[in-house]
Amino acid sequence: MLRPGRRMPTRARLAAESGVERPAVRQALRVLQSERLLTDVSKGTPATVAAGPGGALTGPSAPPLPTAAGLAPRTPPPSRPGTSGSTPSA
Repeated sequence: MLRPGRRMPTRARLAAESGVERPAVRQALRVLQSERLLTDVSKGTPATVAAGPGGALTGPSAPPLPTAAGLAPRTPPPSRPGTSGSTPSA
């Protein structure tokens, strides 16, 4: 277990130990950084474990985010010319 302030293993080592490619490791490190669990995620140096609890900002344990989208009542589509919805009289 890595303690806060400690450096993570290199990306190459994480990739080799996990059996994945380095781009997958980079993406995972970015996600951990966005959740404030890692700091100093940059090319060329190992990331650092964040000093304090970051609290998940995304993912299953994150609180719901407010939304600007609203629901409106469904309205029927406008009728097209020549279609009145009734059968023509003979």
